[in-house]
Amino acid sequence: VLLGAVLLGFVMGFAQPIATSYPAYLTDDPVELKGINSAIAMFSNVSIIVGPTLGGFVAAAASSRAVFVLMMIFTVLALVAGWGFRPQAGRVAARESTPADSSITASTASQSSDSSKSTRVTFATSIKTVFTNSVLALLFCIIFLSNFGYGAFDPLESFFYRDVLHVGVEWMGWLSSASGVGAVLGAVLALRLPPHLINLKTLLAALMSVGLGSLLYVGTTYVGVALIGQIALGVAWGVVNPLHNTIVQTTAPLEQLGRVNSVMGFGNMFAGVAPLAIAPWLAATFGVQQTLVGAGMVVTAVPTALLLFGRRHFDRAARQ
Repeated sequence: VLLGAVLLGFVMGFAQPIATSYPAYLTDDPVELKGINSAIAMFSNVSIIVGPTLGGFVAAAASSRAVFVLMMIFTVLALVAGWGFRPQAGRVAARESTPADSSITASTASQSSDSSKSTRVTFATSIKTVFTNSVLALLFCIIFLSNFGYGAFDPLESFFYRDVLHVGVEWMGWLSSASGVGAVLGAVLALRLPPHLINLKTLLAALMSVGLGSLLYVGTTYVGVALIGQIALGVAWGVVNPLHNTIVQTTAPLEQLGRVNSVMGFGNMFAGVAPLAIAPWLAATFGVQQTLVGAGMVVTAVPTALLLFGRRHFDRAARQ
């Protein structure tokens, strides 16, 4: 099981920077990028509705192990669907087209030189790119701190269903699908955001909503309230993901975008893994529900504090 989890995590970590970087090769218009990212999030979240719902029925009718067979089948179907994909690089092609004047020629030559150097750019260079850019550095810290609190949910959620809500394993699928419904609604909401709201402050407000949804989700012993909390949580995440991707895509240099997204993904994953070391001890000491409520409070408090006290840094980042 541990080996399978490691391999699955490796593949997901490998694919994530590709999926979050590719839209920037099609356009550099922030409004178009937001539309592309929102559409991707919306259709991805539809799968979060269908998959867990189907998994819940399979677990109820057969066993929880049968869900893994279902996952394998859909993974193969995904391979079939993507087999004929041919990537397009419209934005790169536009940059490298024949220029009309010498100034553009010089610019294109410089970009071509940068492109040839990009193959030698290391992970360490990309870390430097993230932390020398005020917007990217703030974005990294925001996501890291917020996910640090949310990381406690992974090891304790199943115990919350069993010991607090007193429901069967199939409810993990059904409540997850409720979160998917909310996430689709959130992606539609992100699609309709006006251009002036594509910024860090809107992202922080969405992350604060994630925390509030988390508190509603784990704050009672009633499965109906948990259902509403999952929908609210999903709506907030549906806004966070396309907004986060759009800000990174419009801020990072195109030739380093994949590596920058790798750095962001590394911080995101590490923030989720670190709490796993203390979550079992906290749950044993204070209780499962109390630990989850505390984690939800952290997720809510971090963006709230940054919104209240970080205005000066946001203004400075916007000017740069």
